Amino acid sequence: MNSIRRSILLLIYSILPILFLPTANAHNFDIDSLQQSLTEYEVSDTTYILTLTRLAKQYRRIQLDSAEAYAHKAYTLAEEHDYTYGKAEAIFTLGTIRLRQNRWDDCRNTLEVAIKLFQELNRPLDIGSCMANMAVTYEKEGLNKKCMSIYKQIQPLYEQADDKYRLGILYYNMAVNFEHQSMFDSSTVYFYKSLKVCEEIDDKDGMAWAYKSISQTYSKQNNLEKALFYVKKALEVREELEDNYGLGQVYLTYGQVYSDAHKYDSALVFMDKAVKLYRNGKFNRSEALALQHTGEIYEELELFDKALELYYSAKEIFDFIQEKNETAIILHKLADIYYKTQKYELADSLLHKSLILAQQNGQASIVQTNYKTLYQLDSIRGDYLSSFNHYKAFSQINDSINSVKKDKQLKELQIKYETEKKEEELVEKNKEIEIANTKFWISIIGIFIILLFTAVILRAHFRERQAKKLLKQRKEEIFRQKEEIEVQAEELKITNEHLKELDELKEALSAMLIHDLKNPLNSIIGLTNEAQFSSSVRPQLNQAGKSMLNIVMNLLELQKLETASTELKIEKVNLRNLFLDAYQEVSLLISEKQIQINCSFNEDVIVKADRELIFRVFINLLTNAIKYTEQNGEINIQHSECTRDRKDNIRRVRISIIDNGIGIPKDQQAYIFDKYRSYKEKKLGKTKSTGLGLAFCKLAIEAHEEMIGVESTEGEGASFFFSLPCGKEINENVCYTDSDLDEEIETIKITSQITFSFTEEEKAILSPVCEALSNHEVFEVSAVKGILNSVHHKSNDNIKAWINEVENTLYSCNTSLYESLININVTTN
Repeated sequence: MNSIRRSILLLIYSILPILFLPTANAHNFDIDSLQQSLTEYEVSDTTYILTLTRLAKQYRRIQLDSAEAYAHKAYTLAEEHDYTYGKAEAIFTLGTIRLRQNRWDDCRNTLEVAIKLFQELNRPLDIGSCMANMAVTYEKEGLNKKCMSIYKQIQPLYEQADDKYRLGILYYNMAVNFEHQSMFDSSTVYFYKSLKVCEEIDDKDGMAWAYKSISQTYSKQNNLEKALFYVKKALEVREELEDNYGLGQVYLTYGQVYSDAHKYDSALVFMDKAVKLYRNGKFNRSEALALQHTGEIYEELELFDKALELYYSAKEIFDFIQEKNETAIILHKLADIYYKTQKYELADSLLHKSLILAQQNGQASIVQTNYKTLYQLDSIRGDYLSSFNHYKAFSQINDSINSVKKDKQLKELQIKYETEKKEEELVEKNKEIEIANTKFWISIIGIFIILLFTAVILRAHFRERQAKKLLKQRKEEIFRQKEEIEVQAEELKITNEHLKELDELKEALSAMLIHDLKNPLNSIIGLTNEAQFSSSVRPQLNQAGKSMLNIVMNLLELQKLETASTELKIEKVNLRNLFLDAYQEVSLLISEKQIQINCSFNEDVIVKADRELIFRVFINLLTNAIKYTEQNGEINIQHSECTRDRKDNIRRVRISIIDNGIGIPKDQQAYIFDKYRSYKEKKLGKTKSTGLGLAFCKLAIEAHEEMIGVESTEGEGASFFFSLPCGKEINENVCYTDSDLDEEIETIKITSQITFSFTEEEKAILSPVCEALSNHEVFEVSAVKGILNSVHHKSNDNIKAWINEVENTLYSCNTSLYESLININVTTN
């Protein structure tokens, strides 16, 4: 019953904002003064017609019959004088009155007429008000989604008109709708939206309604602290407005909050205040509602005599003002108390009165509740036929009752009824008939058991068949999916093999193009030594050719390193001599930008590395430093002392190439070694970057199982560093400047650690080959390789190693080493 009380209370509270919010401070208008003002106008005056409508709205609070009469009179006069706006206002007011009467269909039909009239007058805001009241009717019928759909249609009308007052009301009604669905979080959000709008336009009445409703929402969530906070805010506003009607609503809310918190003494204090306030202000309907709510608290406390006294007082007022809807509710409440106190005859009488009145009013929920109480009451009194009929009526209305539970209860009532009838028949019959009947019932029970057993077996058999059928379908589906997966897997396999073939073709084509590019580049480099080029142009052409060759070699080595097809030729390398060779390759670029090179390398720094790869690492890092160093800049080349790494016990030296160029931003440093990536497309010299050089450096150093990195501050330069394992200890440091390096470049020749010692037989084989090779330069790659390919006895390891070294000089364009190798009578150191 407590849930019934709450639902009825929610129904009553939800309709109040619709009726009182649309006209701010409307309760301050005195009915007497409006009636007096009627004497000041002619009947044909439009003001007279609108005053009648305003009177109807005022009577809507206290006496619906009078309100309806004034609205009808206003409509009739407006019709006689062809006053369209007057007709629309009167019809709209009639619709709101029918809303109060719970005549949902009549209300919607009336409001649809008002909407058509307002459309003729092009009054979108008044159309929105009509739609809002139509939405409430759907809400009362439990069609909350339909209600919310209409609210969302109204929202753009108010927003486009920037009518904050109506928008605040709309937000309020949407909040009430969410509250009916027990969506308290959404409800609270929209109550706050309504409150914010009311604060913006300083609508005190709207603010008070919002505060009160927010308080009720927190009360339903058992948050007493917040509920009391907001109801106090509502009280302050109502006292400021000196609004007795609104003040009474706040007292009722206080009572509800304390009642939800089971603080009944405090609740009764505020309920009593509301009753007295409404009685003194002659708010008959509100007084009756306050009495009803007070009675509900006493009923919850099981003080049934006091509750009956208050309910009867409320009923007397409802009868006086002809409030039939509320009368049906209060009659049910009276019957409910008599039911609890086992006064079943009185309860039955009042329930039937409430039922008839609720059916006349179209109050489906009250009709349902009455039927439910009646079938429970009849069941207690043993009148199972009446209980069965009432339960059927209740079930037809209550669609939400679980069907299984409903069938079970119906069967129980039917069995009780049939059993009662049979027992009456058995009393009238003699013992023989009783024995016969007993046998009959035994037979019936036996048949029933057999039928039941048969039904169980048939049901189990049917389920088994269904399960087998379903299992067969699942197996077929799985088999079909398996076949599809196998087909897809085969297709993927074929596609993957095709892609592998394409990738291998691409790699082979790339390698072929790179190898073919080296030959003309070596030829270009060789031609730069011809006399036909001037001494000033020759170095530039030579440098350009070497740069192009460097790019091609980067591509080639990158491909080899990425596919792990490069075998490192680890040897002991003099780091200083290796750097000087690299310096010679980029000397023209250094001189063009007049960059100062400072090198602090020991003369006897020996590292274990692949000489050709580290030679190219130096070239790429120097080229990168030159590119991003300004004119007249400075580049420092340093190395650390040879120290032992605690992790793997290997002695290493760290080489650093430091420039004072533009530097590298922090967010770019993690990607600087990625292939085809270069920082800033800015020309600082004559070189341009492909993004391959640093990628090659990273792979080359990592192939040595060493590390490479960069440290930089943007605008202050960059330091690229890498480590290599030491070949022997470092004894002393010698610092070289540009002038020192220039002198060294003129005098120091590239040396190698390669030594070949041939037998007389091997010399006899290689002598004609070396003689043929002496007629060609190192850049004549095709001719040289043709001669090398003609050499027999390649199974000889010494000759095979010699051929490999000669081929390496072709790729590095190392003239001095080439000449040394083809002179087999001289030992190469």
